[in-house]
Parts: sequence; structure tokens; C-alpha cells
Amino acid sequence: MLCLTAGSNRVSESALAAWAEVEADAVSMADPEQVREATGWAIGGVPPICHETDLETLFDPALSSRETVWAAAGTPTSMWEIDPERLRTIAAAEAVDVTE
Repeated sequence: MLCLTAGSNRVSESALAAWAEVEADAVSMADPEQVREATGWAIGGVPPICHETDLETLFDPALSSRETVWAAAGTPTSMWEIDPERLRTIAAAEAVDVTE
């Protein structure tokens, strides 16, 4: 699962577990190897789209209050600007608040 969140927000593992209807200990942040395996990208440059596997994607509703958002574009120094609702659409993401 991929959670697209505002940079100032952190995903709450307990909120994510509650949303997914699983035990809290079943949810954890992926390690670098898991990230690369699932997305094809290294941590720090993982874009919100174009992954190696079909990831269920959640979208932080706080992003919708912004005019534009900046997303990673494959490297730690590459970013691209996009309208948040367009991002949610192309990422096929569900808007769910699972942040702390």
C-alpha cells in the first residue's frame, strides 16, 4: 500500500490498520528493499505513479487544500508539480485520512 501524504504529515500505523481492518501489528513502514521491490524506485525518489507492482494507494485529504503539490520524480532531487485532484485521479487513490 502506498500513502500519499502532505510532507508535514505522518501516516499513523494504527489509523491505517483501523482503515484496513487489520491488527495494528500487521501494519509497518516498508524497509528500503521492500520499497524498491514494490515500486522499482529507491526511497527518496519514489513517485506516486508508475510502480513495478499494482499498489493500493491512499491520498491524504489535506493535499486537496493546496493549489498544487510537488511529488518525487524518480530521484531524491527530481520533483514535479501537479494539481492535487489530478494526482489523486492518475494515482487511482482513495482519499482517506490515516495521518497522525
